[in-house]
Amino acid sequence: MLLDVARSLVNAMQRRLLPSRALGNSRSRKRLRDGPRRPVDIRRAQHACPSSPSSPPGLQRRVTRTNYSTQSQQSAVSMVEIAAAIRKGNADPFSVMQRCLSRQQETSGLNSFVTVLRHAAEKEAAVAGRHSVMKGPLHGIPIAVKDNFCTAGVRTTASSRMLANFVPPYSATAVSRLEASGAIVVGKTNMDEFGMGSATLFSHFGKTINPWSQAAEKGDKPRLAAGGSSGGSAVAVATGSALAALGSDTGGSVRQPAAFCGLVGLKPTYGRVSRHGLIAYASSLDCPGVLTRTVADAALVLDVVAGRDPLDSTCLEQPHRPCFDRTMEAAASSRAAGLAVSLRGLKVGIPAEFAIQELEGSAVTAWEEGARLLRDAGADVLPVSVPSIPLALPTYFVIACAEASSNLARYDGIRFGFRGSKSLRASRSKEGIGSADTEEDDQRALHDFITASRSQGFGDEVQRRVISGCRVLSAQAYATYYEKALAARIRLRREMNTALSHVDVLLTPVTPTGPFPLTTPAEPAALMVNDVMTVPASLAGLPAIAVPVDLAPSSFVPGLPVPVGLQLIGRHLCEQQLLIVARALEVRCNFSERIPDYVVKATFT
Repeated sequence: MLLDVARSLVNAMQRRLLPSRALGNSRSRKRLRDGPRRPVDIRRAQHACPSSPSSPPGLQRRVTRTNYSTQSQQSAVSMVEIAAAIRKGNADPFSVMQRCLSRQQETSGLNSFVTVLRHAAEKEAAVAGRHSVMKGPLHGIPIAVKDNFCTAGVRTTASSRMLANFVPPYSATAVSRLEASGAIVVGKTNMDEFGMGSATLFSHFGKTINPWSQAAEKGDKPRLAAGGSSGGSAVAVATGSALAALGSDTGGSVRQPAAFCGLVGLKPTYGRVSRHGLIAYASSLDCPGVLTRTVADAALVLDVVAGRDPLDSTCLEQPHRPCFDRTMEAAASSRAAGLAVSLRGLKVGIPAEFAIQELEGSAVTAWEEGARLLRDAGADVLPVSVPSIPLALPTYFVIACAEASSNLARYDGIRFGFRGSKSLRASRSKEGIGSADTEEDDQRALHDFITASRSQGFGDEVQRRVISGCRVLSAQAYATYYEKALAARIRLRREMNTALSHVDVLLTPVTPTGPFPLTTPAEPAALMVNDVMTVPASLAGLPAIAVPVDLAPSSFVPGLPVPVGLQLIGRHLCEQQLLIVARALEVRCNFSERIPDYVVKATFT
């Protein structure tokens, strides 16, 4: 039963697989078993009342904000601004590229890149600077690409030993469209192996460290997770090693790293962006996405990569409506222009089921504040219900693991992938098997070779999920797990679409907690709970975006400020409306002015 899967996740949390500060007291560890916590108080969010004695514990709004910001008044320049400067001749692509490559070198200890294309990028930037004709809207812009997107002639590993030496002969459609628009790929970013993880912890090339870890004022620098699986892409943008990055989002792999690193992370509608050339994890969930500093940056990149692709049968036929239009361009031109955009007549829904027991106080505070700010922009803030949300997480893991077991079956060391140390010849000669060997001996030798290739080529987390997927697809478990998961997914999609028929967007937290320590948990189930807020949109195939809104003290490192993000979920194919709301939230939160000096930012003069 799916409820049994959910309860197994509950038991994992009750055994303190995450630090106790993230779980709260014993009553809060009941999680989804006993239903959601008290919903966010919409009336308090609407009227922006200060902390009230009548407010329940943990939901009081902060009356004063800790002043973490010691930066100069000049905030980081956005990709949109730099692209405009290049078009006008006020910025040189080569100088921009040199700055990004310099930042990559300075922050190499964070391990955000698997492959850096320094010489090729410098050469392309020099050529771009000499051309008077712009190739496209991203002419001369340094872009990082997650290492599960194929890049012609450039090693593409999916951060796995299985593909450590794989050099594809073609580029993914999303990459080709970026390059056709003038973007320059600076490198391939680190990730959880094959996209299976929530911390960029399970990579053959090592862990990726959150740059906000460097904000610790004294003592040993903590190692906080950058999120996953697109953690390398997030860190590349956060440190200024790239102005935008391509990521993939299966259950939150773009949105969660964006929230952990103080970035904007956009997952479009499933099928809006081609998956051609994206190394598959779970085909019905995988979705190319983008990580940027601002909402306008994300809108511009989406316009470049979105659209029908005959090479991907799951790509939607509907034409993409440009998101970076005059309204977005005007709103992005200045904070005053952004504040002038009204959301009057728009309805924002607050799903009660997202108020789970594990939600940290800082996330609740940001959620309430976000609702208030959107109301101030003219929107109506309303409570909504999506009853199947508690089943989303187990449903996701059943379906994702099942699809992973099918997709990764191709990696056997014979047709594709890493070849284990036990060769076929060695296996055949074992116990004197020679030219007169039987068909049974050949089968045993082949089995031993494939076993060696997969056990040595795949990491522990990938093996765990593949085995789980094989189990749920077995004759004994298919009806009990997989069929019920498919039914639960259909019900969840129907409920979310019903909720969005009454409101225009949903507003939720992105993660239950802030960035957590970058350590391998005692059991894998500990990391699963980080996806609980993001998997519903993935299962429903809806567009969603993470927007940084605040700084809050870390629950894991005393005195360390970390970003807090909010998620907006939109209607099917309504990215344009979603991004307008996200920009309205972004400009009112003014997060970029709160980033401390000691958190690295890309600044171009």
